[in-house]
Amino acid sequence: MHLALLAQNSQNESVMIRVVRAALLGTLVPAALAAQSVQFGQVLEHTSANNNCYPLNCGFSLGHPFYQQAYLGSVFGAGPVLITGITFFGPPLVEDISNTVHRGPIGPGPVTVRIGTTTRTPWRLSTDLASNIQGSLTDYGVFSFTNAIPAPSDAITLNGGTNAFVSSSTGFTPFLFDPRGGRNLLLDITVTSSAWGFLASHFDSGVMGRAMNGPGPFVWPTQPWWDNGGLVTRFDYTPMRVVPEPGTIALLASGLVLLGAAVRRRSA
Repeated sequence: MHLALLAQNSQNESVMIRVVRAALLGTLVPAALAAQSVQFGQVLEHTSANNNCYPLNCGFSLGHPFYQQAYLGSVFGAGPVLITGITFFGPPLVEDISNTVHRGPIGPGPVTVRIGTTTRTPWRLSTDLASNIQGSLTDYGVFSFTNAIPAPSDAITLNGGTNAFVSSSTGFTPFLFDPRGGRNLLLDITVTSSAWGFLASHFDSGVMGRAMNGPGPFVWPTQPWWDNGGLVTRFDYTPMRVVPEPGTIALLASGLVLLGAAVRRRSA
């Protein structure tokens, strides 16, 4: 009889522990904190080492119009964030080794931007772009551009609004990104029409990388590839603090009461 009671008490304890665990790990509701921003890469003086006009320029749409750029998730912090803006930058000085100026317009689009996550190291993306995606992608927005030419460090912001560079858009959908579990942020960009201007880029930054692929001839290089560079990118975001729902709090309280009762019965 004593052994049966011990077994029953042990079973009750196990059940209550599972209840408490479920309450602690249950559905969480995000609570917004102050808005912040983070920039990946630096706007450096133009050299052959940071020369880049992909994916919005260099005739990218003529060949491989599918582009991905990944960003180290831990840079956003330890918890989930709501991304509300994406900004690229005009180059500080744009000329190639023959000193020919290549500053030009971004154009004209439209450019489809989707966001997701990847568990791949950002600077080790695969040219099989589908294999880089963890789960599914979320539509961020479709954007078109004016013929304006970015001056040094001009900001080209994609957030559903209109500025000197973004002429129109379909609006945008904020993206909830959670870096926990080793997730990195992934931008997936499809270009239908491009021009020949440059944007600020940074290679060997240690926080981002890119890959591109697609059908047809390519201006340069002549085949799909990946590397450790990419467009200097600023993300506007709001950190999200997770808090238990009222029902979860009630479940947790009930579980603690029942667990206490089970412990007292065992002690009696």
